Amino acid sequence: KNCSLLPDGEYYYEDDYGVKWYTEIKDLDKLLRSRKGSIESVHVSRDGRWVLLFTDGFETSGGLPEDLRRALAYYYRRANEMVRHNITVCAAYKEIMLVQKQLMMQQAALAEEKALALKGSNNESANESEKGAKQGSAQKE
Repeated sequence: KNCSLLPDGEYYYEDDYGVKWYTEIKDLDKLLRSRKGSIESVHVSRDGRWVLLFTDGFETSGGLPEDLRRALAYYYRRANEMVRHNITVCAAYKEIMLVQKQLMMQQAALAEEKALALKGSNNESANESEKGAKQGSAQKE
């Protein structure tokens, strides 16, 4: 899933079986141990500054160029807004589908009632026709 080769033989590796890393950078090691979410990428500069990218944000050791920090902050702010928006849209879609299903069930029930009523009406007409025919033949006799 994820493999980052870092300076001086350090690394970060994540697969379906777990996470492994080696780093001499104490604050990075501590953060890697404490992080519960999925780490997307680990980047370490030659002078020991680092950036961790997560699915929902990032953390740095500090000393990151300001334009890069702003770009990352903007990217994750927009990405998280889009996730929230998509969740809202999906919830609305599910609601629409539920209402549509209910309407279809109501339409089917009404159609069935109408068919039964029509069948009953046809049976009554047929019975009345038979009665009329019987009465007509009885009068002829």
